[in-house]
Amino acid sequence: MDFILISIASVLLFSKSKYFPKRFAKVSNISRKNPVVTRVTAYLLLLIAIVFSISRWGAFTGFMYWLTMIMCILSTVLLAAPFLAWLQDSKQSNKTR
Repeated sequence: MDFILISIASVLLFSKSKYFPKRFAKVSNISRKNPVVTRVTAYLLLLIAIVFSISRWGAFTGFMYWLTMIMCILSTVLLAAPFLAWLQDSKQSNKTR
């Protein structure tokens, strides 16, 4: 459950960036129209994830697990989002041929 919550929060926070792939315009438009709601939702998801981690693993171990998950998921989102956009673009260009 922690993994899913942190993943959604990471995508929400990254969707406001100017480096977010233009291919995912729906997510980007929603996050840019409501930046405060997007940020509050993302931080609430991260807060819920840390509560789940601490309740499952204990205070220190849960916090360390949460931090590790944050680092892994954020780096994965930053690396995977442009690749997924490129992959979708290449599939659509193959269909038009």
